[in-house]
Amino acid sequence: RIGATLAALLDQQFTVQALSEGADAAWGPALARVAPQLAQRQGSGQVVMVAGRPYQFVLAPIKAPVVLGWVVMGFPLEASLVNDMAELSGLHATLVVQAPLADPQLLATSLRPAALAQPLTRLTVDDLIDLGGDTHLITSAKVAGGHEVGQPSEGTVTLRLAGSLAAAKSPYRPLQWLLGAIALLG
Repeated sequence: RIGATLAALLDQQFTVQALSEGADAAWGPALARVAPQLAQRQGSGQVVMVAGRPYQFVLAPIKAPVVLGWVVMGFPLEASLVNDMAELSGLHATLVVQAPLADPQLLATSLRPAALAQPLTRLTVDDLIDLGGDTHLITSAKVAGGHEVGQPSEGTVTLRLAGSLAAAKSPYRPLQWLLGAIALLG
């Protein structure tokens, strides 16, 4: 009902008892490893790289009144998520994935055309950047310093938010004119 692409039922020891339809059997051990970390931080989610793709996992206890087991749900980080973020915040959102010893790759972006987001994959610090003839302020947040579940290698998922400076300044232009008029009259 909530749109999870992966759901699993775990027992009290975090052993997978049931997986949602279409889930690969290899997900079982991966979920069993991520679930204890989620149980320590109840009420929060965790983004983890699984099979080269980032997923956000959430965990909820099954109680009657003591914990009988756990339900894990996984949501892939994809274009619909960044489009929702952009719609809610008014900022362009871009997800960049970097596997070990590989170049950063664009996973999803709300920028149209998507080719505008290519410079964002190469950023190493927050900065001002020209995107399509408009200067944007870029800020980054590491979403997952993630490790591949069950893999020793690490990968990272970074969210880059881009806000147009012209759009941020536009509500204040009439105030500048009004202040200039008041100064001139004075």
